[in-house]
Amino acid sequence: MERLIEVKTTGLRKFFPFNVTATEVRYSEDVAEQFRLYRVFDFADPPRLYVLSGCLYESCRLEPMHYMAAIDIGAK
Repeated sequence: MERLIEVKTTGLRKFFPFNVTATEVRYSEDVAEQFRLYRVFDFADPPRLYVLSGCLYESCRLEPMHYMAAIDIGAK
C-alpha cells in the first residue's frame, strides 16, 4: 500500500506542540489508512522519531490557531 508521509521537525522535546495546517488535518482524515505523520524531535541531539498513523483528529488535540479573513463586500 502506498504511504503518504508528512514530516514535522523540532529541536525541542517529544511532547512540544507543533503546527499542522487545516489541509494536512483534512488530508489525514480523507486518506487515514495511508497517512503517516513523522515527528522528528530533539533534532540538535541525536534526533529521535515517532509516527502518528491515520487521522490526526484521533491522535492529537487540535486547537484552531489561524483564521482566513476576507473583506465582506456587502458589509458596512
